[in-house]
Amino acid sequence: MFARDFTLRRNERGACRRNTGIMVEKINRIISCVETNRHIGFSAPIAWVNSQPLNERSHLNMNIVFFSFPYTGHINPTLGLVAELTSRGHKVEYYAINQFKGEIENTGANYREYPVGIIDEDVTVNEERRGKDPQNPFSGFAKKVLHQLDMTEMMTAELLIESASLKPDCIIHDSFCGWGKRIAKLLNVPAVSSITTFAFDDEIINLDPENVAKSLFAMTLENFNKTSMKRQLDRFRTTIEKKYKLDQFRLFDVFINREPLNIVYTSELFQIHSELFDNTFKFVGPSFDFRTENSVFPFETLAGKKNIFISLGTISGDDVGFWKACFHAFCNSDMQVIISSGNQTNLSLRSEDVPDNFIVKDYVPQIELLKHIDIFITHGGFNSVNEGLFHHLPLLVFPLKVDQFLVANQVERLGAGINLKNSSSNESVNYLELQLAVERLFHDKTYRMKSRIIGESMKSAGGAKRAADEIIQYIEGLLV
Repeated sequence: MFARDFTLRRNERGACRRNTGIMVEKINRIISCVETNRHIGFSAPIAWVNSQPLNERSHLNMNIVFFSFPYTGHINPTLGLVAELTSRGHKVEYYAINQFKGEIENTGANYREYPVGIIDEDVTVNEERRGKDPQNPFSGFAKKVLHQLDMTEMMTAELLIESASLKPDCIIHDSFCGWGKRIAKLLNVPAVSSITTFAFDDEIINLDPENVAKSLFAMTLENFNKTSMKRQLDRFRTTIEKKYKLDQFRLFDVFINREPLNIVYTSELFQIHSELFDNTFKFVGPSFDFRTENSVFPFETLAGKKNIFISLGTISGDDVGFWKACFHAFCNSDMQVIISSGNQTNLSLRSEDVPDNFIVKDYVPQIELLKHIDIFITHGGFNSVNEGLFHHLPLLVFPLKVDQFLVANQVERLGAGINLKNSSSNESVNYLELQLAVERLFHDKTYRMKSRIIGESMKSAGGAKRAADEIIQYIEGLLV
């Protein structure tokens, strides 16, 4: 019931239909050709590793291949690390899509484009998250897992030979990129996992089942049943193991493809159940030093005012009902409200009578703006929340999908803000709930104090410099 075909479109070629069985066959053929010293499409046999080993070079200048998961929330946290690596003389080949080409090249890395038509076959789970299939709350999660596994098959088949030709000394891959882990293993190259969300482990399901059920599977406490949830997950795990011929498969490994070294862009204090993760997980905190924000903003209008910043992220800003509730909640207040509506916002928002104390823009220089803000209302994107906490801001979180619910719950658990979905009885939020929540955040200084504690833990975690140090030490350790 979960099987799905994907369409793979190649540049300057016609479309072709492929299923995962064909992908596996192609990968096996490539490996067989290499093992028998033949080559496919190259004028010389493929070298699996750099022809001159690192321990024979005068300097440890690595060739690094970086496989990103090409979405803003996965790429932005890595830019500081990549810039740090290139500044130390390492060569980075960074795979993404054309939208991010300029930002990647600004780090000093070489941009490489993913094959067209694989990444953008994404599975949207919003409908499942919003409860449109109450009889099967696992359906959205199941589709996403299967999509990740199928992408791994296709990407490995498409990129294995090209990756080998780059002669990498190290492969860094986003934790969502199973193909990075698999290619590194096939090439016998050291690998590092780049985790731009919470690190996750299946054991969290046992330790915190209600939070997982509510956050990832859209289950309410009324229909929550721990035994039933575990039974369905075990059944799905068995289906996966048979379909993909995997042993002891852990469901969340498709999103946290762990390696001997795992870089996590938050602090250990903010990480959920950090006690589950051993010393191979390095919580380095966020790094904003290399972020370029090309936008003009009237910062002078914020001086001497109570300032609220509202953003639902770059791809989730089309909840016009939420924006209208914000207008109604704060139109007669003495607060200056800034809305970053995102590039997906329904155009009907543009025609609204925006209150005089509101500034509405598609895009704002968020890092700089947060220095002038008193309260941050956010969708709970991992990076936005990290940025808000880094700047010691009380957070009002309105989560919309998947991991944002986990993030919102963690913010509330640690006392740094309020999860609107926990305080609201409905899927949407009304203006009175917004007013009351903001009033609490302004008057209860405990929220800001807790946010400051978490923010300081992020600042002391080391950032991009520590992440680069950890990677280099890991590679050097393999040479001893």
